[in-house]
Amino acid sequence: MSKKYILWTGVKSDDPKVKEKWNYSDYSWMDYSRQTWEYYARRVGAEFIPFERAFDNDLLRLKINWQRWLYLDKLIPDDYDQVLSTDASIMVRWDCPNLFEIARDDFSAVRGNENLKWTYESVVGYQDMFPDIHFRANDYFASGFIIFSKKHKQFWESVKKFYYENQDEIIRHEDEIVKRGRDQPVLNYLIRKHNIFIKYIPIVFGANHMYRKEIFNHNWQLAKAEPDVLHWQTSHFLKYFYVWIFSGFPDRGETRIKGMKQTWEKTKENYK
Repeated sequence: MSKKYILWTGVKSDDPKVKEKWNYSDYSWMDYSRQTWEYYARRVGAEFIPFERAFDNDLLRLKINWQRWLYLDKLIPDDYDQVLSTDASIMVRWDCPNLFEIARDDFSAVRGNENLKWTYESVVGYQDMFPDIHFRANDYFASGFIIFSKKHKQFWESVKKFYYENQDEIIRHEDEIVKRGRDQPVLNYLIRKHNIFIKYIPIVFGANHMYRKEIFNHNWQLAKAEPDVLHWQTSHFLKYFYVWIFSGFPDRGETRIKGMKQTWEKTKENYK
């Protein structure tokens, strides 16, 4: 029987320098995310694996985004068939279709092109490390929400090898030169270097930068005309999208906490 795992990354750091750099506030937003993914794992017959303790505590040098991939063999049992990797800034709707079936055995991700200026700078900024690889910024994928299968095991080994051979240069690009993307730009280049097909998941399974899309809004015109109809008063992202990515805000702390808390309070009865 094939085994499916949901790898949920929610490492909390007490290091004041880490909290100040990333503006993570008190991390309470992670708890809302975890409860939705634990429920979803049970529903689709997957095992939930929380990544909550760093392997290396120097998170300013070896960032959690990278540790997730570098220690993948320690986090996920080798008997996996598919893995869904998600950040703790992401919540899944209680009735989301089976994402493993949608991905099949393809490397599947959502496009990360909500802020094309940021994305373009990320792609161009790392071009010198991959002079022979070219791709459209519009096809840049987000690394916080990825589904992959056993056939990609060699790819993750190559990611680890590339990172340790180029660690200082990668850190220099992120912290001093580009200041964009952490693991994302490197993964985007490496996936193309190894000619791996990318299946782009439809936006309904990965709504990111939701305030830019104005899907926090609701059908206010209809709500005004029919105030007793609850459907019109419900935010678009709750009605029409299955995976909610709470990123792209000016801060990663209070705004995220408020949004995820309100979402959980409104929907928690569905996760029982």
